[in-house]
Formats: sequence, C-alpha cells, structure tokens
Amino acid sequence: MINLDKISYIHVYKYHCLRLGGGESRFVLRLWQEQKKQNAQAFLFPTKYKNIDKTKQGWDFENNSHNIITSFKNLLLICRKKNNVLFFFHNIWNFSAWPVFIFCIILNYKFIILPHGSLEKEGLSHKSLPKNIFLLLFLNYIISQAQALFSTSSKETESIRKKYPQSFIYEIGIGVDFAPKVLKNLRKKEKEIKIITYLARIEFQKGIEELISAWNKIENKYGWELHIAGDGNKKYTNKLFSINNKYCDIIYHGYLNDVEKSKLLMKSDIFVLPSHSESFGLAIAEALTFQIPVITTNKTPWVKDKDISGVFIFEAGNSNELKSHLIQLMQTDETDRIRIGQKGASFVESNFSWESVAKKSLLFESKKI
Repeated sequence: MINLDKISYIHVYKYHCLRLGGGESRFVLRLWQEQKKQNAQAFLFPTKYKNIDKTKQGWDFENNSHNIITSFKNLLLICRKKNNVLFFFHNIWNFSAWPVFIFCIILNYKFIILPHGSLEKEGLSHKSLPKNIFLLLFLNYIISQAQALFSTSSKETESIRKKYPQSFIYEIGIGVDFAPKVLKNLRKKEKEIKIITYLARIEFQKGIEELISAWNKIENKYGWELHIAGDGNKKYTNKLFSINNKYCDIIYHGYLNDVEKSKLLMKSDIFVLPSHSESFGLAIAEALTFQIPVITTNKTPWVKDKDISGVFIFEAGNSNELKSHLIQLMQTDETDRIRIGQKGASFVESNFSWESVAKKSLLFESKKI
C-alpha cells in the first residue's frame, strides 16, 4: 500500500449520475474505492442531490445537503479537518460542480480535472454554442488552474494536448471489473435464441440509430434477437422503438442495474457499441471480460487494438458496414465466436486493472503536493 496519510482526495460528481450508473459513474466509484484500498483518505462529494440513503448505497458521502449554502459549509469543514486536500473533478460539464471550482480557486485548494471525453470534439458538439461560450468565459481559466488533466486513453490524451498544449496531461488509463469465471462458463451452453446486445445510454451520439438501421436491413436473422439496454430521454426512446421495431425482434430493457447487466451479458453472443465518440469505451472492455466478440467504431480507442483484442471495427455512422460485421459474426460457428471472445478477455485482463489506475493517480499526486 502507498503511504498517503497526509493527503485527502475529494471526488466531485453528480449524484443522479452515480445513482443511475453508466461507464463514467462506474469509473468515479471504482477509482474512489481503489484509492481507499491503497490506504488513501478518499471521499465522495456528490453535487445536486437530496434525500440520500447512505447506508443503502454504501457510499460514505461527505456532503449531505441539497442546500448550496449548507453544502459549502460542510465542504469547508471537511477541508479544515484535513492537512492537504486535492479535488478530483469528473467531467467539466457537471454544472453543479462549478461553484466548487470557484471554491477551490478562491481558497487556493489544488484540483485535478478528469474530462472523461468532455473536451473532445464530439463532447463539445452537443449544445455546442453555450458550451463554447462557457469555455471562453469561464472554463478555459479553470482548466489553466488545474494541477493536471487526467486522461483515460491515448486518444483522449492526444485530443486534450491539441486543445491545451500548456496543461500537464497525465494518462492514468482505466480499469475493468473482470467477470467471474462461473458466469463465463455458463455462456458456453447452447441456446435456441442468440443475442446481440447494446448496453449504453439511448442517444444519437452512441450510434443507436445506425445499429437499428443495420439490424432492420438484415433479411435472415437465423434465430437472433437484438437486445438494447440503457437509460435515455423518454420521448426519444419511445419514438425510436415504436417506429423501428416492426418485426418485434428488438427487445428494449430500459435501465439495468449492475446485476441485471451481468445477467444480460452472460446470455449475450455479440456486443455492439456503435458510438460516434468514446474516450475509452468501458462497456466494450466489460463485454470482453464475458468472452463476447465486440463490434465498435473507428471513433473509439479500440481501433488501435483491433488485431489483438477480439474487436471488429467499422466506420462510425456507416450502417451498411455495421450490417456486414453483424452478418459475419452471426454466421460464424459458435465455437469460433467463443474463441474470438476469449482472445478479447485475455487482452483486457492483461491490460486493465483498477489497482494500477488508482496507484498511478495517487503516486502522481503524492509527488506534486
């Protein structure tokens, strides 16, 4: 374990995102948990929430008020109790955390920013005008005051360096929770229905429309079903599935918790994430740990590992190319699909560890403070 008794780490993130789950929130929670395992004084400070059941969630929140004045009183008490405090801000578009940015600057507390892809072109394209105005008026200064920008992949590192060449950029990588062997073994049983799975937010940027378009172009589906799981705008989701599910072979699960996700992945034969942009693509790594072949786009960092990781790459937005990959894997013998998936699982287990990510973040901070 690393001896970091004199440093306290406070992770600032949106409560409702922690509650709903998703790749980014899993990263926040797992990094915090692993830092604690390394003997670090690590805390969560969730913003914009009320009526939290701490015991039920198992999170040791240091903030317990929806009232902004009381929240900052609590934050000040926390900081005064600690010798050295370092803030971790996750995703710059967490607007409820901006007052905490100001708090750090006024009181001269050091902080790290983990953009999670929010500074990349695609992350700025949604509501681009207000985001660029805020960057110009406020966030560019905030970013210049950060001790460092932490990236999770080489793709994100390159993107940030182009935009902020003066900032110190430190790649800590990302970790993956490996699927229990008992679950992976259950996947080998023959099933009458084969399953293609999409597990991410239901939104345009995730390529969900290209996936449904490609799926509906396949004439002979050979006993396959498309299973889609994730949270999203209710109006958009209802419209998407009411129009496109004319053959009733698309099963929409809605939001799934971690246990339900594992059960779905355990039954899955192919995983698809057709995103227009991903700083890493945690869902891809998690699917690979279940020995499932993955189809994703050239807009994810996995493009550089496609030859060794059991990942099939197509051009983002090209539904015809996605259709070809789907048909190829659907017609592949099950034994060969499992072999491809095992290749991917071995690659992930050799390269992605939460312990390694936590140690990188803590060792960097202990040297800087």
